[in-house]
Amino acid sequence: MLKGKKDDSIDTIIGSRVMVKGEIKSSGSIRVDGEIEGYLEASGDVVIGDKGLIYGDVTGANVLIAGKVEGNIKSPGRIEISSRGKVKGEVHSKVFIVEEGGVLTGNCKMAWPESEVKKEPFARSKPPKKGDKRDFGSEKKNEE
Repeated sequence: MLKGKKDDSIDTIIGSRVMVKGEIKSSGSIRVDGEIEGYLEASGDVVIGDKGLIYGDVTGANVLIAGKVEGNIKSPGRIEISSRGKVKGEVHSKVFIVEEGGVLTGNCKMAWPESEVKKEPFARSKPPKKGDKRDFGSEKKNEE
């Protein structure tokens, strides 16, 4: 998907020392190496670097997750979770790939008509409040 894509083709970069709260909308592509608490929407591709954290919903033309997302992800193209990526929420896309080691804790919907993927909005998830425990895939198993 985005392998081989040059860094200069990324329009916006959220650096590793940046924390954003709120809604971000971009008409281009975006890379997240920092932390976002809120909603992220890009007309172009979204890359979540291995140190990137998003607590909220993500929409992009294609989405690559090498970091962590706690929220829903939607793409009319492709969603890819790399070997270090973790997602807790729903993913909706035409193509969905999870590399060995990648984690999805949630649901996946695929093969929607492109027009339906674009027009059907998520019921936005609420970002966790400060101090809430944020747990990516290490949930306790039921002990009986």
